[in-house]
Parts: sequence; structure tokens; C-alpha cells
Amino acid sequence: MANAIDTARLSQVHFKKQVQEWKNILLRGNDKNLFDNHLKAFNEEDRKVNECLASLSQMTSGAQMSVPQIAAAIKVHEALGHQYRGALKKYKQPDLKRAVLVDKSVRGIDRALTDEIDAMVEVIKNLAEKRLKETELMAKTQMEAYKVLSFFILFLMIAGVFFSIYNVRSIIKDLPPQENKSINKTDALER
Repeated sequence: MANAIDTARLSQVHFKKQVQEWKNILLRGNDKNLFDNHLKAFNEEDRKVNECLASLSQMTSGAQMSVPQIAAAIKVHEALGHQYRGALKKYKQPDLKRAVLVDKSVRGIDRALTDEIDAMVEVIKNLAEKRLKETELMAKTQMEAYKVLSFFILFLMIAGVFFSIYNVRSIIKDLPPQENKSINKTDALER
């Protein structure tokens, strides 16, 4: 569960980095080298977000957790990638006015995915807490059952010892006095 929460948060971090790289493309993209570097970083963060979300989907389905926000986040992220790349086609490197227009065309589109990922993290966190409480309750119940069973077994053992002592005494008591004395003499010799 902790891995799922960490992976969800990691997807959040990579998405924020991806958005930052988008902004870097627009702000610094008039330099060809910077444009290429930031575009490469943008694509790399895009890949990492996809990997995190896919991994998260596998983790949660493997843990039999229902988190529909993951599938929604994957779809929204894919659509955002298309929107960003479509807007980038309108970008002309030396023209800063075009950068402003391109920015306006995609301004705020990242908020839906940010909200989706936030909701996803919250759902996973809540499911993890619920499972932890269930596990703790089960462990506590089992511990109580083991305690009761232990006390019962201890009671049976003590009762068995007392029953054995009682039986031995009743057998010895029922023996004729001579045999009883010879047993006592034998006991005395052994000591």
C-alpha cells in the first residue's frame, strides 16, 4: 500500500515537472539548444508519468483495490499530451508573441489532471488506512482468541495435574496398610 501511495505521489511530481518543462519551452525556447533540452525533458517527464500511472494501475488491481481515478488520470494525461504537442506545432522559436499565444491556448489545462491525481492519491490513502484498520482489528481479534485458548489450555493442564494427584492419592489411600507401609519404606530408601 505504501508503494501505491508513493507511486501516486511520484506521478504527481513528474507531472508537475512536465508542466514546468512546458513553461521552460515557452520561456526559453527561442534558443534552439534550450528548446531541444526542455522538449526532451518534457517528453521524458511525460514518459515517467505514464510509467507511474501504469505501474499504479497494476499495483492497485493486484491488491484488489478499486481506484477508478487511475484510469481517468491516464486518459486525461494522454489527452493533455496531445494538446500540448498540438499547441507546440504553432510555436515559432524566435517569435515571443507566438509563445504567448501558444501559452494561452493551453493555459490551465493541467489543473484537471492535477485534481485527478490529487483525488487518486486521497482514495489510495483512504483505502490503505481502511485496510490497515481491518488488519489491526483482525490481528487484535486473533490475539484475543489466542489468549483465551492459552488460558483454557493452562486450565486443562492444571486440572489434569490436580486430577492426577487426586487419583494417585485415592489409589494409595485404598491400598491395605501393609502395602502402604512397604511403599513408604521403598520411598524412604530411594530418598
